[in-house]
Formats: sequence, C-alpha cells, structure tokens
Amino acid sequence: ASELNLSKPIARMLSARGFTNSFEAMEFLDINIDSLENPFLLPDMEKAVQRVQMALKRKEKVFIAGDRDTDGITSTTLLVNLMELIGLKVSWSVPRPEDGYGLSKAAVDSAADFSASLLLTCDCGIKEIDGVESARAKGMDVIVLDHHEPSKELPRAWAIVDAKRADSKYPFSELSACGVAFKFAQALLLGMDPEFFGKEIVFFDVETTGMSAGLDEIIEIAGMKTRNGVELDRFHSLIKPECSIPASLTEIHGLTEEMLKNSPPASEVIPKFLDFIGDSILAGHNVSFDIKFLTAAAKKCCGKTIRNDSIDTLSESRMQFPAADHKLSALTKSLKIAHEDAHRAMSDVEAVRDLYKRLLSRRNAKLQFFLKNNLDLVALSTLADLVPLKSENRILVKKGLDALTKSARPGVAALREGLIGSKKITAKDVGWTLAPLLNAAGRMGKASMGVELLLCKDEKRAKELVGELSAMNSERKTRTRTNEAAALLELEKVFVPERDAAVVLSVKDIEHGVTGLVATRILHYVGKPTVLFIDDGNEILSGTSRTIPEFDIVKALEKLSHLLEKFGGHSSAAGVSLKRINLEKFRKEFNELVRSEVPEELLMPRLYIDADVAIDELNLKLLEDLLRLEPTGNGNEQPVFCSRGVEVKEATRMGDNGKHLKIVISSSPKIEAVMWNAELDFIPKQGEKIDITFKLEKNEWAGKTSLQCLVEDIKPAVKRRM
Repeated sequence: ASELNLSKPIARMLSARGFTNSFEAMEFLDINIDSLENPFLLPDMEKAVQRVQMALKRKEKVFIAGDRDTDGITSTTLLVNLMELIGLKVSWSVPRPEDGYGLSKAAVDSAADFSASLLLTCDCGIKEIDGVESARAKGMDVIVLDHHEPSKELPRAWAIVDAKRADSKYPFSELSACGVAFKFAQALLLGMDPEFFGKEIVFFDVETTGMSAGLDEIIEIAGMKTRNGVELDRFHSLIKPECSIPASLTEIHGLTEEMLKNSPPASEVIPKFLDFIGDSILAGHNVSFDIKFLTAAAKKCCGKTIRNDSIDTLSESRMQFPAADHKLSALTKSLKIAHEDAHRAMSDVEAVRDLYKRLLSRRNAKLQFFLKNNLDLVALSTLADLVPLKSENRILVKKGLDALTKSARPGVAALREGLIGSKKITAKDVGWTLAPLLNAAGRMGKASMGVELLLCKDEKRAKELVGELSAMNSERKTRTRTNEAAALLELEKVFVPERDAAVVLSVKDIEHGVTGLVATRILHYVGKPTVLFIDDGNEILSGTSRTIPEFDIVKALEKLSHLLEKFGGHSSAAGVSLKRINLEKFRKEFNELVRSEVPEELLMPRLYIDADVAIDELNLKLLEDLLRLEPTGNGNEQPVFCSRGVEVKEATRMGDNGKHLKIVISSSPKIEAVMWNAELDFIPKQGEKIDITFKLEKNEWAGKTSLQCLVEDIKPAVKRRM
C-alpha cells in the first residue's frame, strides 16, 4: 500500500482481485495510452491496410455498413472520419428495423448505388456469408471489422479483422466493434510510415568486453525479427570470448568468464546471426555502436560486411525529447516501459522494440490527431456494449472519457451540454445517460440519426438532433415499461424458480427495439440465463438472450444449433431465432444445458465483497484512491466493502411510503449510509450493531465533500470470537 501510496482497503481489494505485485497494480492504476497493443496482431490487418492503400491510389469510393446500436453508430462514425481524414470519398448506412441485423441487402444496394468498390462492415459481417457474396457479385471487395463470435465457416471477404477468430494472436479478445474499428484506424495510419509498414525489422543488441569494435569482442548477442512490429522470430546466444572481461563491465552487464566458458565461440555464433538477419533493417539504441561490433565480428569470422539499412532509437528520441536523458534505462523508466534486466542483450532488445513503437506512434501527426478526436467514440461504444473494462478497454475508456469531457465535436458537445452539464463525464454518465439516448435511435428505428448527430458539424442542428433523440428516448422508456410488464406476466405463467435453471419466454407483440432491455431486466430479476422471443404471429420467432458471467450464451446456442435458424453475438448477449414448432424443445434443452453446466449456487443472487473496511478507514483518502480505479463497470466492478459490528447512530425511513432507508454509521465525522428500495427482513434501529455491505460515493452539498455509503445489504452483526 505504501509503495503505491494507496489506502489499505484499496490494497486489500486489489489483492483480492488477483494482483500479485506492485508492478501489476501500478500498470492497472496508472493508465498509459502508449500501452495500446500493436494493431497488426489482429488477423488480416496487414491485408486490410493494403486494400485501403490500394483504394487511395485508385481514388476508389468506400462504403461503411454499420449496425443500429451505440456500438454500431460510433464505429460507423469513426470509420467515416477515418476515410475523410485520408482523403477517400465515403458513404454509409445503418440498418432500419425492416432490414434486420448484419450486412443487409439494403446496405449492399446502397453501396452499389454509391458506386463503391470497397465495402467496410463494422459491428457486423463475421457471419454474413450471403451478404458478403452479394457485395462481391456487385464488384465490391469487403473488409469485415467485427467483434462477434465467428462461425466455423467465414465469409469470403478480402480481410476479416476480428480478435475472436480462432487464429487470432491478439492478446485481448473483448474489444467493442468501435474498438476494432479504432485498431484498424491505428494500423492504417501507422501503415502510412514507409519506414515501418510491410518491413522486416530486426531489433538487436550486443554486450561486449569493451568499447572498441576493433579490439574488443561480442560476448552476448540477441535479435528479434518483426514485421509491422509483430514478432516473427528470436535469436540469442552467449559467446565465449578470447580475451578477459574487465571487472568494470561485468558490474554493468553481469556477465562473467565463468558464465561464458561453455558458450560457443564467435566463429560459430556470428554466421548464424547473419543468416537470421538476412537483409532486414537493423534497429537499436545507438545502433551504430552495435553495427560496428557486428561488422568487425562478421569480417573476422566470415569475411562479410554489414550493409543493412538501420534505425536508431537514440537519434529519434533526441528529436522527440530534446531535454531528456537519452540512456535506454532512463527512457524506459520515464516512458514506463518494462525493462527488468537492463544491459542484458534480450532485455535491451525488448525494451528497444517497445521504445520504437512509442516513438513511431508519437511522430505520426495524423495518428495523434485521430487519437485526440475519436477516443470519445470508443469510450461511448465500449461502455454501451458492456464489454469488460479490462486490459486495452480500460485504457481506451479512461482516455476516451477525458476526450468526451473536452470534445469539440458538435454532436458530443450538444449531448454533453444537454444531458450532463460542464462536469467531468464518468463511466456512469455514459452508461445511464448518453448511451441510452443513442441506443434509443436504433431501438426506435432511426439509428441513422445517431450517426448524423456524431458526424454533425453544425451546432444548431446538433442541438435539434439531441432534442429529437431525447423525445425518442422518453417514448422508448414508456414502451420498455409496457413491454416489460407483458414479459413479467408471461414469466409468472411459465417460470418456476425452484424447477427452472433458465428462462425462455415467448411474448406476444413485444416490440423489437426493446427486447434487449427487457431481457436484461428479467436476468437481473431472476439471476438466471434468459432468452426472450417475440411472438408476432409468424412461423419464425426471433429474439435475444442475456446471461450470467459463468455461462457463455454463444457456446450454449452452438450446442443447440440443431433447433435454431440463426444466432450470433457475444458470450454475454446474443440474438437468436427459431421455428415456432421448436420452442418447447428449445426451452427444455436449454434448461437442461444450463443445469448441467452451471452449479446451482451460481443461479442464486450473490453479493461479492472485495474487502472488509473499518469505520475509521472511511475517509477522503479512500475516496481519492477509489477514483484511481475508474473507469468501473463490467469486468472492473465498483468495489463492495463490508464493515462488521457497526453501531447504528441513527436510522430513518425516507421517500414515498418510507421505502428508502438512511442510517448514520459514524458521528465524527458524520457518515451516512443510504439504501434505496430497502426491502429487508431486518430493519436496524438506533444502538443496534450491524454488518453492512456498501459501495462508496462522493457526496457534494453546499460546497462540502463527504463520503456516502450506498448500501447493498444489512444484517444483524455476527458475534465473532476474539
């Protein structure tokens, strides 16, 4: 805790969540935009970039086909911004309710009418075999940018960029669709650097017995061969020297004659290293030093000269950071690059590779412009689509929330001013206020209004669109309540909690646009995987599904695919359709599947506690440290604390019919705990001792800041042995 300047409850919480050392915790707490993964690790990314570069040379027209939810709206907007930035003519569409989901006939026809020869899908396409074939038949190449689970058969697209592909090497598979579109933008803009794109670069380093290439020897050599920054191969070897190693150098690199006595000689190692590098570009930190030693060794061992092109990160760092200390160890420390074993060859190679990645990104003006002006879209999509706030998503959302707060984009500014005000935007603001408004556009059949708003360059028109969307959202709320009531009536008829491990409902005339919201409400109500179908009198019932974290809904639907017409989505939510005649069989088999794969205790409401906290640990420092955990949400939940044996100082009922509860759990300083809709078997009274679980929030009133506990549960205090 002291090493990270953290309060003890937060340190205990991080430990409970699996952080094993201070470096892991620091990486989590101190978010760095430079830590974004290499986009070329995604499958087909180089092919996708090459195809857009071809379109630029040919001055082709590009069409973007998106989806109707916030993720689809934002990714469509981002890709339009990208195509306009690089100078391509672009048009777009998002589906209307009658178009269905995915790459629709209407989208392909619109692309053809625009005379597009390149079609990019976003938030759809991975399962659209027929849609892609239709586009190809009309003379278009298709690049699929998606984040949904693929089927065994992939569409015949030019490139399919999806981290969930079985052959993906990308280290994180839970990006939103707009996140995937952003990675494509990152790759495309990096790909405009001719030094980097499509080039094989070998990062290499040598450790030596001295500073003179003519007199001293290489005693360790390492190399990493890359293409577009993606590692292809490694080389490492210690080398037995012919002369002694000065003690002063052993102190630096740690290599001793004893360590090297059984190593191969330079005459054996250097020819192999020359074969390894071939004609690749050589990169290093003060690379001329390493090349001089390699040249001397190559000439001595096999009479060869090194003529490879080279890249020097030392020279580049001096241009970008003129006032900095340019030693590799100093740069890695200031830029927070992992470099645990400095002055050993492979550790230095890895550090130089990571340093080059940072320098390459920072010198790319178009990429930096795009980052600044589009991370707000990625934050909106990531929070709206409820993908886990882990790894790269956490970086994108943290920086994206800052961008949302400052964004000069007229559409975002109108959303912010109309709904949030001037305060800093939080993940909660997006999830509860901004995303529902954009989602309402799609749910009410007007997804194009969402894209129009985000692309809008006129402040007056942007404010008009926000007003129209607000009215739609109000109507959506009314429809949701009506449809939810109908679904709950059906739930009472067919669902027996003691018998059923899952919920499968077919509700007459429920509306397409709100089924996801209603299914989510039912899931929260019963705590069991839920599938909700719309019964509109047709032979095919279509619907949606939501699930608990421990049960992957797409994998479940794959096992029941013999009963289904179509399905697709994520591990936590998916669309699904089946023939009416298969409904009862599906209900039976889905229940059996859930029962066989999920332990019974996981199908009951649960409350996870992150850490116990004493009342005297509830202070403003703890509140400050909680802000370092932001953004919180799916996959990085707001911490739940438990205080045990707490004496109730005051207890009062609030609200209509006293349905809310407020208790005071500390008098000095005064700390209040509030429980909304307090349906409790046990109602605490003044003087009683309780065990209380809660989340902490900041309460600002009359210019003062205080802690407020939002109560999750209250029970009589359990007596514990001393």
